[in-house]
Amino acid sequence: MRFLLLLSLALGLTATHAEDAPTPLPGAHAHNDYKHTRPLEDALSHGFQSVEADVFLIDGRLLVAHDLHEVKPERTLQALYLNPLKERARKHNGHIYAKSQEPFYLLIDLKSEGEPTYRALHQTLTQYQNILTEFKDSQTERKSVTV
Repeated sequence: MRFLLLLSLALGLTATHAEDAPTPLPGAHAHNDYKHTRPLEDALSHGFQSVEADVFLIDGRLLVAHDLHEVKPERTLQALYLNPLKERARKHNGHIYAKSQEPFYLLIDLKSEGEPTYRALHQTLTQYQNILTEFKDSQTERKSVTV
């Protein structure tokens, strides 16, 4: 019984450490990351510093997919990317990786009509201002994620 408890503790510590341990790869970009079984998580587990999300505005929601026929209501930009990135930034004192202060980039490709999709994106991103890099006049305030 004592062996199983120690093994469980060791595996738990290893799993937590493994999640935070990848060496960030500056310049490494995960194209069409959302097509993976674990969007964002797969890229982060390998140290990618940049991911891409293609979004469609459908019924007022930003849904992530490459083609319109692939859209699923649960695959929102918030659920797949923004909320997990916000949680990581909280967990790692404002950084996406525990052992790196390198910037992280979220590239968002608008796949539906530009103007309304951009307005919806802007409105959504205002809810994440505390983690998103801000550009004001000629100044840049770097934060956890640059969109």
